[in-house]
Amino acid sequence: VRIGIAASASVVKKSQDDKMVEEIILGRFTPDQSAILKKMFKHIAAGLQCLITENREKAMSQYHA
Repeated sequence: VRIGIAASASVVKKSQDDKMVEEIILGRFTPDQSAILKKMFKHIAAGLQCLITENREKAMSQYHA
């Protein structure tokens, strides 16, 4: 299960600088990203509940964005 916030996944893919990629993937969330993440907690919890009680396919079809 992965949770991430990025303007675009292509930012990571297009980067040729390993340090930049490492910072994007392993760095801390910005204050704006943290606010978005806090709003998503109920959705994340529901997705994890579905994954545990149902199956991966159902969880992915309902909660993968």
